[in-house]
Amino acid sequence: MTVVIADNNSKDKFLVLTKGAFDRIIPDDPQASMVHNQFADKALRVLALSYKRISEIPQNLEDIEENQTFLGIIGMIDPPRPESEQAVKDARHAGIKPLMITGDHALTAKAIAQELDIYREGDLVVDGVSLSGMTEEILDQQLEKN
Repeated sequence: MTVVIADNNSKDKFLVLTKGAFDRIIPDDPQASMVHNQFADKALRVLALSYKRISEIPQNLEDIEENQTFLGIIGMIDPPRPESEQAVKDARHAGIKPLMITGDHALTAKAIAQELDIYREGDLVVDGVSLSGMTEEILDQQLEKN
């Protein structure tokens, strides 16, 4: 998500602020990646923040999010609903293997799934990019193994 704020007190007339998925905003910073992974391992949802100043709004608005300066990351706790844990127990008791589908980063998803006893050692964790590249046949094979 990006907002553009008019700034009449600066030679650059606009301040651009962006928040979003860490790997979309700052994918190539090893130190920031390490902090991100520490947050995600603790089941925190992680957002990255970046900014830049511009003198005019570009014709192609997609360009507005390019070449920004990384500000930092925020880790937020968003605990599962209280009834989730019981639902997982009920499903397992009925012989159903629960699966979790989420837009969270794979590390965050895994940590949350472990808390709920959805993920168990050896289970598969697939991020959205990997999932979108799988054929139905490969996905079926992966699900059968788990």
